[in-house]
Amino acid sequence: TLSDRALALAREDISNRRIVAVAGGKVKVRAIKSVLEGRYLKGLITDERTARSLVEQTPVG
Repeated sequence: TLSDRALALAREDISNRRIVAVAGGKVKVRAIKSVLEGRYLKGLITDERTARSLVEQTPVG
């Protein structure tokens, strides 16, 4: 089943930790944006195309 192959951590498990994600690709932009908006990450390693897509979708101000 999907739950046998999925890993989920509670918010308490990841708070106060330094988390850096490695993700990229057009299909991941929405998920990456959600994680960034949730302020879960201290850093993101991605490719230029994905970074540009994220910047273009993010309103300034």
